[in-house]
Amino acid sequence: MYGTTSYTVFDRPLTNLVNFLETTAGIPVVDRTGLTGRYDFALKWSEPAGRQSLGLSDSLSQVLTSELGLELVPGTAPVEMLVVGRAK
Repeated sequence: MYGTTSYTVFDRPLTNLVNFLETTAGIPVVDRTGLTGRYDFALKWSEPAGRQSLGLSDSLSQVLTSELGLELVPGTAPVEMLVVGRAK
């Protein structure tokens, strides 16, 4: 069983898409496109019901490539984060 999922932005920087992809994939995503403008786009893809795994679905990855020309590739990079040392 599949459901249709969508993501639409108007006049937003690519960082909005990066944040969405990080949340959806459950893993860090680093923008190496060098794009600095503001964009409008609408994406629609099919998602398996109850999908729980880390990473992006094949369907969403294909839409990113075919609609936006973006390719997600596995890699390593330093990632800045906050670390909680101790809670009071």
